[in-house]
Amino acid sequence: MKLCGHTMGMPDKSIFEALEFCASLGLEGIEIRCAANGHLDPETVDPFRVALIAEAAHRSGVAIACLTPYYKDYSTPEAAEATLAGIHKTCQIAEDLDCRLVRATGGVWTEAMGGLEARTTRERIWDGTVAGLQQAADLAIQHHVRLALENHSGTLTQTAEDTVAMVRQVDRPNLGILMDHYWVVAAACCQQDAGAPTALLDAVRLQAPYVLHCHVKNIVWVDGKPQANFLDEGAIDWLPILRILQEHGYDGYLSDEYEKFWRPELPEPEEGMGRNARYLRETLGRL
Repeated sequence: MKLCGHTMGMPDKSIFEALEFCASLGLEGIEIRCAANGHLDPETVDPFRVALIAEAAHRSGVAIACLTPYYKDYSTPEAAEATLAGIHKTCQIAEDLDCRLVRATGGVWTEAMGGLEARTTRERIWDGTVAGLQQAADLAIQHHVRLALENHSGTLTQTAEDTVAMVRQVDRPNLGILMDHYWVVAAACCQQDAGAPTALLDAVRLQAPYVLHCHVKNIVWVDGKPQANFLDEGAIDWLPILRILQEHGYDGYLSDEYEKFWRPELPEPEEGMGRNARYLRETLGRL
């Protein structure tokens, strides 16, 4: 398995500085947050800048492991059209960057969306999201790109079971899973001492055959709510998780999703991401 830095952890660095920083930590890849306030905006980036980024990545020796856009809504035909247009743009950019992976999202869903008709509404949005992801995967394969469907809150695919079910139903060879175990744990646990470790490892085993990319962070509870934390401090023991992935032949990236962008009060990436990189190397050494 290879180590990857997420630009979410480096909001004050340019994409060129982020590449050099990842190289200085000995990371082999970088995941780029693609948004208007990210390091690359698919809506506005021009081909010349994309070429400069590709050149800088080659020069640094850091591969562009994944592009992570925020196109996710398939709940109406109009929303799906806009989502697919955005995914198509991102996949075109990925091809130009020699990046073979783009993050996908399992639609949009919160329990509040359904109200009294929650089940019917969820089934309708689920079916629309499956159809949308099929089209997205068909667009992606034209650019030799795979899509990695993430476990995430606010979507239909936070749990391992739902994520695997959607991947199986979409049934495209270039669609797999972006495993974010933090959100699987958050879905299963409502307080710090809740949750069954065995069941949570079963969730990893369920997803492992489909995993294309893996986000790594730990979890603590603050006032009853989950919060991301340093990898060496929290409720998640990454050693058995990485062992399961290794047993299933996973040799992709472990992407440090250090949340400095969302939480500016966190230590600078030199400290926080450096600490996480040391933990991952030590843990991989124990496999």
